Amino acid sequence: MSEISVIAFPLITEKWQEDVLFKRFEVCRSIYNAMLGYELKQYRKMTSSKEYKDSIEVINSAYKVESEKDKKKIKASEEYKCATQTQKELLQKYGFSSFSFGSDAIRFAEHFNTIIPTKMAQMSIGIPMWGAFEKLLFGNGKIAHFKRFDTFSSIVTDGKSAIRIVNEDNKTTKKMDSKARYFCLVSSKKGKNLKMPLKVEKKDLYMLEMMERDIHTVRIVRKKVKGRWRYYVQLAVTGAPAIKYDSEGKELHPVGDKTLGIYIDTTSITIADGEKITTIDITLDNEIEEEIADINRYLDNSRRATNPENFNDDGTIKKGLMKDGQRRSLTWLYSNSYKKARDRKANLQRVQAEQRKIRANKLANEIMAMGSNIAINDYPFQAAAMRKKFAEGEEKDEKGRYKKKAKAGKVIGENAPAMIVTILDNKLKARGLEGVKKKKLSTVDYQMADYRKVYASEMRKEAL
Repeated sequence: MSEISVIAFPLITEKWQEDVLFKRFEVCRSIYNAMLGYELKQYRKMTSSKEYKDSIEVINSAYKVESEKDKKKIKASEEYKCATQTQKELLQKYGFSSFSFGSDAIRFAEHFNTIIPTKMAQMSIGIPMWGAFEKLLFGNGKIAHFKRFDTFSSIVTDGKSAIRIVNEDNKTTKKMDSKARYFCLVSSKKGKNLKMPLKVEKKDLYMLEMMERDIHTVRIVRKKVKGRWRYYVQLAVTGAPAIKYDSEGKELHPVGDKTLGIYIDTTSITIADGEKITTIDITLDNEIEEEIADINRYLDNSRRATNPENFNDDGTIKKGLMKDGQRRSLTWLYSNSYKKARDRKANLQRVQAEQRKIRANKLANEIMAMGSNIAINDYPFQAAAMRKKFAEGEEKDEKGRYKKKAKAGKVIGENAPAMIVTILDNKLKARGLEGVKKKKLSTVDYQMADYRKVYASEMRKEAL
């Protein structure tokens, strides 16, 4: 498959168009939740069967051994082959495949097919849900989650129906002309058709070059900005991202020629280039995080004051209210000030996420300017944070778990070290280079003086 890049344009929308889009996003959310309920039932039926349990036990046994020789021996056994065949048959029986999920999405969206076309249901609901279940079945996913109100964030099609890029004559285009004007057309059988202009910055040479490529998919995404939804059209286009140049024609983000060794952890990046070793602090300013924490405290107090009947005497949330001898779901009431604070929190989180991504791109460009042959330590950041805390004197609780685990995870989420590595890898590959070489460190001695510099130098030797 050829390389694909993503570009996005703001949509110029009227209020009534935003209202229609909001309703369609919510319809997609309700379809998603209805289908998810069905798929989870199928999942529980399959995983509770003796056939599945027995086959998974055999399959997992291959991954519990450390020796590659023993692992190959188990996989070559007749018992293992029978187990994988049984798993395959059960997955097919209970409908766990990309094709089946696409078909189920169309079936669940049938009641809304006048406003949610088949292709939109298949690509916006079926495929993403299958991605969640694929992680649940074969990866490290733990559960597929229902979508709460206001959380469904994108709808997508192949650009041939439902959501299309059209010119002023309403003709669908698969390749735009940077000199022409284009619109995003959202159409349906009986619902209102929405024709929204793309906001294109004519001075942005990078975007003008990218928009002239072949379009593969058209996606509408939304972000809540200061309490109001803003809509964007996101296009997947052919080829690697274009190289950016300044007004004088010089490359904005050149690639260096040095060999680099990098040691990255949850708070810093240490780079060895053969001549010097540089450590970059990757922690973000926590002012926004502190403000979010203040808002969270206010939201909790407001929720408790407005809905006292939903809480037990010890302050925990009730599992439900008894009515007519049956347990009913809790009903929550929110004040206007609560809603304003909630929107304020959402906006701060959006700003924080954008700052995190901008910072990651900036760091990736800085590293790439130093060198292109790069080796970096590769291990789970959560586990690394726990090992580091323990080495620095962090104790375990009575159950043998490291204390303050949530705090360590919070630091990883805020600083996003994995995002930096991913963006750097993508940028290198977009230039036709090999990308980042990830090397595992068997052990890390956090008590060693300047251990970051030592391991960064070790990584450089791996890259040579």
